[in-house]
Amino acid sequence: MKTSIVVCGTWQRETSAMALASKLGCPTVVDYNHTPTLNHARAWEKAHARATGDWCGVVEDDAVVSSLLVANLDQYLEQIDTDIVSAYLGTGVPRGKQGKILQALDQLDTGIIVSRVGVLSHVAVFMRTSLVPSIVERMRSSPGIACDTKLDVWAMNNSHLVSFPVPSWVDHEDSGTTVDHVVPLAGVERRAHRYEGGRWSPGAVVDL
Repeated sequence: MKTSIVVCGTWQRETSAMALASKLGCPTVVDYNHTPTLNHARAWEKAHARATGDWCGVVEDDAVVSSLLVANLDQYLEQIDTDIVSAYLGTGVPRGKQGKILQALDQLDTGIIVSRVGVLSHVAVFMRTSLVPSIVERMRSSPGIACDTKLDVWAMNNSHLVSFPVPSWVDHEDSGTTVDHVVPLAGVERRAHRYEGGRWSPGAVVDL
């Protein structure tokens, strides 16, 4: 795989992080005493340091990744025109965007939803290698702000469009993680709107 990936994990889920990293053939960055945002910054730094190609990615320890995606990720990314890909488009969070997400999904079976409002959820994010130092700097500058928010504001301020593949390339395990301490999520299901085991092909492109 040409894409430089790092799995970002918490100490409570270190076993899951290691298993996912083994599937992806990549290293982990596990949070023992950092804020979640600072740990994501460390993961992006490591991905950038290892990069030999055009794309880097950080995948959280609760992402559901199929062998099919592992085999096809480089090929999928070659067909993306934007600089950022959010490989997961989920239910529940962010609550305020769910209506627009459903409207966009009604317009295509397979393809891309393009966002001008960021990644929405940092379950599995990929970006052009050249952009990584900039987002690392932003995350490190205010580690108390959620990494999803930092990514969204940074992308919007720099006019970076984000592609959401449909079906999503990854799903979400929807189990307790550090995000539960940041956002009240009781009773909110966090799963991909559409997920077909990593199966995807280019198709229509619609705006979010």
